[in-house]
Amino acid sequence: MFHTAQWSSVHCYATPPLSSIKIWANLTCVPQDLRYKQGLSLVARLIGESKETDDFTLNLVSFTLSHVKVEVDLTKPLPSVVEFERQSGEVVEVKVDYPWLPPTCSHCKALGHVIRNCLQFTPPKTPLPSASVTVEKAKKKCQ
Repeated sequence: MFHTAQWSSVHCYATPPLSSIKIWANLTCVPQDLRYKQGLSLVARLIGESKETDDFTLNLVSFTLSHVKVEVDLTKPLPSVVEFERQSGEVVEVKVDYPWLPPTCSHCKALGHVIRNCLQFTPPKTPLPSASVTVEKAKKKCQ
């Protein structure tokens, strides 16, 4: 991830922890009466803070798929399904898919890198096979 900060003569090189990010979510099975900006915003708030909707969705290019940008807390699991109850008591289920999520380190849980690039992870040291064993095996194969 890319981080910028205001310059200071006493600059601290520590990157602030990143816990939330804006991502696109694909919503499937949104009822037709909610396929407008405010309606989609209501559904998007069940995932995170609603930010925007694209032209694909606003122009109703697809009758089954809607795109919304949401700011989500990535320290919490993201839902694959959200449910809400209408005033009539009907429960509506909307499927959620995320086309892209930032890499997350399985060791330190930080966003923006994977474990092989983690500065806090020290891989276990495995002894290398000795060269003499390799040479002896090669000699046996040649004979």
